[in-house]
Amino acid sequence: MCGNALSTYSRNLKAALSFDERKGSAFPGPSATLRLCRRFISLSESGGAAAYYLSAKTERHSLSAHRRAQPECESDRMVRMYNRDYRTPQDTFDLGVELGKSLHGGEVILLYGGLGAGKTLLTKGILNALRFDTDEVTSPSFTLVNLYKTKSFDVYHIDLWRLDGPGDAAAAVGLHEILEHENAVTIIEWADRLAGDASFSNKTIQVKIKGDGDDPRRIDISY
Repeated sequence: MCGNALSTYSRNLKAALSFDERKGSAFPGPSATLRLCRRFISLSESGGAAAYYLSAKTERHSLSAHRRAQPECESDRMVRMYNRDYRTPQDTFDLGVELGKSLHGGEVILLYGGLGAGKTLLTKGILNALRFDTDEVTSPSFTLVNLYKTKSFDVYHIDLWRLDGPGDAAAAVGLHEILEHENAVTIIEWADRLAGDASFSNKTIQVKIKGDGDDPRRIDISY
């Protein structure tokens, strides 16, 4: 990079950093990246372009080590949960806990699986993560809809098992009205009862559970 271009880039970068700090927002990246940008400005203004490249190389190694040392985010853990076997009911419950921790409000969770697959158990895990009494979490097979008011957001627990006829299952439980509560989480057991072209504007998580009885569960999660 020639001297003039280096100087211009330095001025632009300094202006961007200054603007970001005036707004009070965090610079988009690890603190190591922020230090690197400021070091670039300092070195380039003093004519130390060559020193900058050596410094940048050292900092990149430091940044790589920094990233490797960071704890994994929720989404990273969820990716590895795809296509896994869960051998015990506690495993299924714990998966629900992890899923519950990743929720921010407004999600629709579609649960697929046969009788006794563990859909309600998974739901209990989700509510446990939201610090709700799991003894109050039951399958709404006859009430169709249960409402749980957690400290974070409302959770609608819907069971479509009894709605296996030709009618509109979504209309029968007032799903469209429920989804108007933008911050609420909606969990739907027997989601296969919904119309084949059912789609949601909300972030949708599909959980498919295979297995019953004492057999291990094969659970697939997709977004």
